[in-house]
Amino acid sequence: YPHDYATVALIDPLLTVTAPPKVTASTGMDALSHAVEGFEGRPNPLTETFTNRCVEFVFKYLDRACKDPEDLEARYYMSYAAAFGMMSYTQGGGLYAHSMSYILAIHNNVTHGLGCGVTLPYTLMFNFDFIKDKLARFMKLINPGVEGSEEELAKKLIDSLIKLLEQIDLPISLKGLGITEDQLKIFADELVNKYYRTKNPRPMVIDEAERLVYSMWEGKLTKI
Repeated sequence: YPHDYATVALIDPLLTVTAPPKVTASTGMDALSHAVEGFEGRPNPLTETFTNRCVEFVFKYLDRACKDPEDLEARYYMSYAAAFGMMSYTQGGGLYAHSMSYILAIHNNVTHGLGCGVTLPYTLMFNFDFIKDKLARFMKLINPGVEGSEEELAKKLIDSLIKLLEQIDLPISLKGLGITEDQLKIFADELVNKYYRTKNPRPMVIDEAERLVYSMWEGKLTKI
C-alpha cells in the first residue's frame, strides 16, 4: 500500500481533452466529492483551503468542460480541481457518498465518479445540521452576491449541486440510475455494516440509512 503513492505526479490538462462528456462529468463530480467529504471528515484550515478551490472551480468550469471538450481554460482549472480534491481527500477520507459509490459499483456496475456525484447531495442533507456553516461558505464562493441566512445558503448550495448534475446530464436519483426499489434495504444494510464511516460528522444507524437511501432513490432532498 505505501508503494502505491507516486513520487511525482504530472497533471496535463491536454490529456483530458479527448475524454467524452460523460467521463468528464463523472470524474468532475468525483473530484468534488473528494474535496467536500475530505473536509467534512477532517475539517481544518488545510483541507478547507483545498476544498474551497475545488468547489469554486468545479461549479465554474465543469459544465463548460462537458459542453466543449476543447475548452482549454475549463480543462486547466478542472485539472486543478481534481488535484485539490484529492489533497483534501487524503487528509479526511471518503464518507457516505463514497460508500454508496462502492455499493453501486458492486451491485449495479455504476462507475465510481457517477455514484459519488449522484449521491453526494443526499449525504450532505443527512449531515446538514452538522455542516451547514461549511455549505453556506461554499455557496458564497460560487455566488458572492447571494443573500440569506446560514441555513438558507446551505440549502441553496445543495440545490445548486442538483442543478449542476442536471446541467452536465447526470441523473439526480438512484431511480435515474436504474436502481430498483427492492435493492434499497440491501444498500442501507451495507452502508452501516460494511462501509460505516467513523469520520462522518454524524453517526448513522440502520433506520437512518434506510431513509437516506430511499431519499436518494426518490430524488427528494429531505432531512433524515
